Amino acid sequence: MYINSEKKKNQIGFCILFGALILGYSFFTFKLFYEQCMHVDQFPLYVSDMKAYMKTALGQESGYEFPYPIFFWLIRLVSWVCPVEPATALVTTVLNTGSIVCLWYFMEKDVEGAENGWKRVLVLFSVFSLFFVSMLYAPQGVYLPGMDHKYLGVFTANPYHNATYLATRPFSVLAFYLFLRILDHYEEKIEKGEAVAFTAALLLTTMTKPSFTLVFGMAAVVALLARLIRSKGKNIRQTILFGCCFLPTILDLLYQYKGVFQAESLAENETGVGIGFFSAWNLYCHNIPLAIILALAFPGLYLVLHLPMLKKDRHFRFTWILMLCAFVSLAFLYEKGDRFDDLNFSWGYMHGIFFVFVISLTMLLKDSFRYLDSEKKNGATGILLVLEWLAYLWHLVCGLNYFLYLYNGFEHMAF
Repeated sequence: MYINSEKKKNQIGFCILFGALILGYSFFTFKLFYEQCMHVDQFPLYVSDMKAYMKTALGQESGYEFPYPIFFWLIRLVSWVCPVEPATALVTTVLNTGSIVCLWYFMEKDVEGAENGWKRVLVLFSVFSLFFVSMLYAPQGVYLPGMDHKYLGVFTANPYHNATYLATRPFSVLAFYLFLRILDHYEEKIEKGEAVAFTAALLLTTMTKPSFTLVFGMAAVVALLARLIRSKGKNIRQTILFGCCFLPTILDLLYQYKGVFQAESLAENETGVGIGFFSAWNLYCHNIPLAIILALAFPGLYLVLHLPMLKKDRHFRFTWILMLCAFVSLAFLYEKGDRFDDLNFSWGYMHGIFFVFVISLTMLLKDSFRYLDSEKKNGATGILLVLEWLAYLWHLVCGLNYFLYLYNGFEHMAF
C-alpha cells in the first residue's frame, strides 16, 4: 500500500513537472512566433516567412507556392475566431510543442529503466534540451575561416525562424519512430495498426512540409534494399508490403513536384532540380568541412567513439544513413531558377541533424545509466562519458544563446 502510494505521488509530481515545462516552453515560443508575425518589416527584426504564410492562409497572393496545405488549413481554421497573426502563432506553437510530447513518449520507452525516479526526470529534461541545441559558433567578434554567418551555411536542428519546419516535425518524429519499429520486425510480420499509423504520419509530414520526407525516403530505400540483398531476395514480399505504406506519400510528392517546379509564378524559365557539387551551399559558406563539424560536433564525436554500434544497433545505423542522405541532397542538389538561393534542400539536412542528435543523446543516456548502475566503474569509460556530455552541453549553451537572439528580435545578428 505504501509503495503504491509513493508511486502515485511520484507520478503526480512528474505530471506537474511535465505540465509546467510544456506550459513554460509554449508561452515563450508563442511570444516568439507572435512577434515574427507582427514585426515582419519593422524593428525589432524577427526574420521569418510568416508574412507569406499568413497571406497564403487567407487566400491572398504571397509570391510563393506552398503545395503542402495542412499548416495553412489550420491557420485558416483558427483565424475564424481570432486575427490571423495570433492564429498563425498559436498553430505554430501547438504543432511545435507537439514535437516534444511525441519525442518524449518514444525516448522514454527507448531508455531502459527511465520509467521512474531521477532517471525519468533526466530523460524529460534531455528531451526539452533537444529543442534548444544549435550549431556551434564563435563568440561575437571572433572570426572562423570561411564562416560568414553563425547559422547560414552551417544550419541547426532547431531553426525557430521557419514555421513550416517546426510544424511538420511532430509528424516526422512519429514517422521516424514508427518506421524504426516496423523495421525491427517487418520480415516476420507487419502489424496493421503500426502500418496505418506510419502511413498516416508520413503523409501528414509530407503535406505539412516535404523536406523530411525527401531525405527519409532516400534512407528508407537504402535500408530496405540492403536488407533485401542480404536476404538474397527472400524477403521480397515483406519489402513490397512495407513499401506500400509509402504509396500515398509518393502520390502527394508527385503532386507537389508539379506544383512547385512547374509553377507559373517562377520568375525564370529554367525550373526543376539541378545537380552540382556544393553549388547552392557555397553561396553562404566557404568552409563546408568546418560547417559540418560545427553542426555535428556532438553526434560526430559519439559516432567516432562508438563506430562498432553502426553494425550492432539498427536504429543508430539507420539514423546515420538518414544523415548521409540529407548531406548528399544538400551537397549535390539545388532548385533551378529563382529558388536557387533559397537553398531549400537545407531543410532536409536540418532534419537529419535533429535526428542524429536525438538518437546519439538517447544512446548516451543509456550508456550513462548503465555506467552509474554498474558496481565496477571503468575510469576510461567515465572520462569518455564526460567528454560526450560536455560536447552536447556545448551545443546546448550555444543553442540557448542563439534562441535568445531570436527571442529578442536580433535575428540579423544571429544570421
